[in-house]
Parts: sequence; C-alpha cells; structure tokens
Amino acid sequence: MATDTTLRLFAHYPALAERLARFPLVQRPTEVRQLAGLGAALGLEDLWLKDDSGGPPVGGNKARKLEFLVADAISRQCRTLVTVGYLGTNHGLATTLAAREAGLDTALVLVNEVATDHVRDTLLRCAALGASLHYAPGEVTSVAVAAAALAGGWLKGRAPYWVPPGGSSPLGTIGYVEAGLELGWQVQHGAGPRQACQLLRTGVAGDPVATLGPATGPARLEPGVRQQQAGGQHPQPAPPTSQGIHRQGFD
Repeated sequence: MATDTTLRLFAHYPALAERLARFPLVQRPTEVRQLAGLGAALGLEDLWLKDDSGGPPVGGNKARKLEFLVADAISRQCRTLVTVGYLGTNHGLATTLAAREAGLDTALVLVNEVATDHVRDTLLRCAALGASLHYAPGEVTSVAVAAAALAGGWLKGRAPYWVPPGGSSPLGTIGYVEAGLELGWQVQHGAGPRQACQLLRTGVAGDPVATLGPATGPARLEPGVRQQQAGGQHPQPAPPTSQGIHRQGFD
C-alpha cells in the first residue's frame, strides 16, 4: 500500500507549495480498497473504492476543499465561516468541524428540506458544535439571509469569510484536483487495478467531482481509464413537521 503523505499537486508543481496555503484536515493518502462483496453482487470482477470517509477531524470529501478554503480565510484574518446549505447539510457540518479545528466561528444559512432522521441529527450536531443557525424558507430568500449573516460577522468584530455552497469554488476545487492526482499516484504504486479503472463523476448542489476527469491526472495516467456520468437531484423541500425539525435556535 502506498503511504507517501506528500501532496501530489505540490510534487508535480513545487512552486505551488509557496503560493497555496493549506490548513491540514485530511489524513492522506486516503484508503483505496476492493469492494469484493458488492462487486460480486453487481457482477463486477474488480470493483474498488477511494474511501475519503474516515479520519479526524473532518471526514468525507468536503475536507479536501475546506483545507484550502480555511487556510485562505485565516490568511485574510477572517474569523467566521459563512456558508449555505439545506437543513441536513453535510457540507455545513464539515465546515463547522473544520472551523472549530481552526478556532473559527461558523454561521450556517439553512434552507428548508424534507425532515428526516438524518436531517435532524445533522442539524443537532451543527448546533451542538456551536454553529450559528440562520433559517431560510427557500433558496431565493437564502441570499438575503446570507447577506445578513455576513453583515452580522462584521458587526460582531468577527470578520466573515464566504464559503460557497458545497465549498465549490476555484480554490476549493483544488482539493479535488489533489484527490485525483493522489488516486493516480496510488494506482501507479499498486493500490488498486492498473487497467480498466473507472472514475464515477457525480455531485449534488454544485459539487465539482468532475474535476477527477482527464484534465486533472488519474484519467490520463492509463489509456484504459473509463468515466461514467451519474447525477442526483435533491429532494423537494417540505415544511418541517412536529416529528421533524424543531426551529428552536433559529434566528
């Protein structure tokens, strides 16, 4: 198993190491492992997963973007990360965890969605971690609520830093470029099949997972790499019920 912790982007382009600040959140390289049981169930002989789910302080793919966004916020002397998502936003939770690790505040603008156990649990975790929660009935109104949250940061003397939905920005996307280069390096060093490697391009709410395509590294390492497009649609918002989200704590 390849275990070099060097950022592959910086290995390819050393000059970037001096220009791109990074706040470490990812324990790299993340694991590449075979899914033998699932592969057998799907009739696939060789199914592998690049697993970014684990590793404190922040698990999941969001941490890759937040490494660069948090570092940029710190370099600009900002003290509050402001972002927007649905009530059960995984991005909001990851942003809150990353901010806490860096000693920053978080203000989450939350748009209404279907109330599920997962949504409720994620929302409660964000609140327990100290995030300031700002409720928006819909996506259109979230713009005004986000503007108020940004202004609130200035008024409190905690300069705000805008994190786009999903952390999807040119700077945040660098984290996915790094993930693609890391995967390519791992495949080259025996962590997974070298031939017929398939990259799944998918995303929700602006996630630029497509950056793992030919322009960023792994797909150009082997001529046999295939790509498959998959997409998803966020469930339509519905009013919270008494069994769903309690709006206590929203402002």
